[in-house]
Formats: sequence, C-alpha cells, structure tokens
Amino acid sequence: MDRQTFVVVPGGLGYWVHPQSRRDVREIAGCADGVYLYATRYELRPYGGSPILGDAMKTIHDAGMEVMLATDFGEIFAKIGESSTYSLAHPETHLVQKDGRECACVNNPEFVKHSDKYYNWIFDNYEVDWLNYDEPTGYARGYRCTCEWCRTKLGRAFSEQEPERNADLYAQSFIEYLDHIGGLAKKRGKKVSAVCNGEYPFFFEELTRLSTVDMVGPDPYWFPSGTPDGVVEVTNRFYSMCQKYQKKCSVVIQGFNVPAGREDEIYQAGRLAARVGVDCMIGWFHWRSTGNPSKAWATTFKMLKDFKNGSLGG
Repeated sequence: MDRQTFVVVPGGLGYWVHPQSRRDVREIAGCADGVYLYATRYELRPYGGSPILGDAMKTIHDAGMEVMLATDFGEIFAKIGESSTYSLAHPETHLVQKDGRECACVNNPEFVKHSDKYYNWIFDNYEVDWLNYDEPTGYARGYRCTCEWCRTKLGRAFSEQEPERNADLYAQSFIEYLDHIGGLAKKRGKKVSAVCNGEYPFFFEELTRLSTVDMVGPDPYWFPSGTPDGVVEVTNRFYSMCQKYQKKCSVVIQGFNVPAGREDEIYQAGRLAARVGVDCMIGWFHWRSTGNPSKAWATTFKMLKDFKNGSLGG
C-alpha cells in the first residue's frame, strides 16, 4: 500500500515571509509527503503580484514534498481568512436567496467564465501538484438560488415555493461545476482531491464518482467535546465509497483546539483511521486554542511518520 501524508499549514502569505516558515517546512518533511496550504484572491492581492506564494511552493518542493492547494474562489469552499476579492467585486454573480449569502452561483455563466480564468491563472503561475476542494458540503447543503440561470437550468423541477424540495438538484449543479474545474486541473496534469465535512450522502457519492477526482475523504473533528472513536464510522463510509469507485481515501486528523492532557487522542484517532485502510492521512495542526502546542505537534508528527512506515494501524 502506497501511503501518503500531508500537513495543513493554515497561515496566509504573511507567514511565508517569515524565516520560521522555512524551518517549519524542513521539520514537516520529516513526517509528510506534502503541505496542504490555502490561497485566495484576497491573500494574493495585498502583495501586488509578489512571488511569495510561488516561493513558498518552491520551498516545499525543494524539501521533497508536494503542494496541495485549496482556494475559496467565489466563497464556495471552507473560508480561511477574509473574503476573496472576486466575491467583493462581482455581486451580480451571487446567489439569489433569502438569507443574502454573498457567494457565487455555479449556474451563473459569468462566474464559470471567471472560474476558468482564475484556475488557469493558478496553474499557469504556480507549481501546484494537487487541487483540493476544501469542505464543499456547506455550499452544497445551503445552495438555494432563484436567479434566472437556476430557474432556466432546473426548468420544471424548479419551485420557488418549495426550494428545499430541490436540494439534490442544486447539489447536482455544484457537482457539475466541480467536474468542470477538475477537468481544467486534469488537463494540466494535476491531481484533484476533496475534504468533506458534515452529512450529505447524495453529494458525497456524486463527488466520489467523478472521473476528475482522485481522492476523497472526511475531516471528522472531535475536539473539544467528542472522542476519537467517532472517526471510525465516518471514515468507514468514505472508504467504502472510494473502494466502490476506485479512488484513494484520505482522512484529516484534528490537531487544533486540543485541550491540554488530551494530545494522545490525536494518535488514537490516526490509528483508528489507519485500521480502516485509508490511503492518505492529513494532519491539521495549529497552536490556536491548543493547550500544549508542542506536545500536540509532536504527537501529530509521530502519527504521520508511523502511518507512512505502516506501523500506525497495528
């Protein structure tokens, strides 16, 4: 079995200016095959087209690791930091719905056109190995739009009076958008992955079956109030789907918001997921709200290293 490991680095571009980032990458290389990082238009804008993100990727590659890049273009994935400048500049492509969410509608052709431009720009200018869809479930579940494009596309099935009845129809539109973006990535030789949260079996199944997606898995967080045992059930469901469609299965193991004295649960959760049979383990460590960051990181490091050498699931 070819096991892969990644470490999430949630810092914005400012982090990559600091010399500490280079030291961190060298340390991460001791347990991981890649770094999972975030980039949005907002993060790129303040630096005026500077080479910071490209330099960060070069640092990661020079350490022998891959880059897994997540974006929040259009506010349709997990939000890390501030809003993307696209959403601020193009309100005409926002969803039309009662709660006034300021995120793009994937049935709007103008947004699809801008998406093509954005992702092709990313692939033209940055050495990305993986494109990641970070927690698309929130958008899929909350996507209820009455714009002209949705009414036209959904046709007779569309009902302004009963928008909840159309949940899976909206989700299918999002799936088609993700397939389109994944197609752009595959044409450039990139791998595509998705990290999913929440509960939406229909959406997860449709996402996993896409030919443009290589790897899918959950982020079954349990701190501060749960237990690592909950990782098993969620991971099993995704592993079964990935086996069905011959995809790799990943899992994100929580290493943030860890109360002091509970760091061993990180390793326990990783061991449980390894026993399920996952192909890739992603460590999401951050000092934020973590009682003993040094111990939490040391535990995450050991978990990932043991997963790589095959000793974690024993």
